[in-house]
Amino acid sequence: MIPKHCREVGVKRVSFPITESNIMAEAAGKAVYTNINYLVLNNGSDWAVLKVHKSREPRLFQKIERVEIISMPADTVFLEKPEV
Repeated sequence: MIPKHCREVGVKRVSFPITESNIMAEAAGKAVYTNINYLVLNNGSDWAVLKVHKSREPRLFQKIERVEIISMPADTVFLEKPEV
């Protein structure tokens, strides 16, 4: 996962447990900003990274057609390093 620009990555705090089935159920039919290609989900200390495939409508917000799970909470760590 290497975005071309930071505007391609969206971060969303969610209230559901981050599982594959919950991600798929929650993503279906939702809309994201047109530049978003990756979505980072957060629930407490759990993080997941998704690749977002959207409709090609000429709108500011586009419907999510499907997502690819890049990493789940067991494989994802949020690291804060102020000196970087």
